[in-house]
Amino acid sequence: MAVQQVTYKTITTRLYSAEEHEMLNQRNTSHRFDDLKDLGNYAYLLISTVTYTTHDGTVMVDTLAQTETY
Repeated sequence: MAVQQVTYKTITTRLYSAEEHEMLNQRNTSHRFDDLKDLGNYAYLLISTVTYTTHDGTVMVDTLAQTETY
């Protein structure tokens, strides 16, 4: 009888609304893309992206899952 194990990972990315943080936002967005790509290479699938606003910007929380069968 096969058993499936699911592993979850999250990536949290903060983006700031102030113009002076544009370079930081670009860097954070680039890191998010790289993290998603890297986890995809290990068979993680993006299952959810939740965004919420804060007093100084936006936060994105990506949830990924990997299923292994034993």
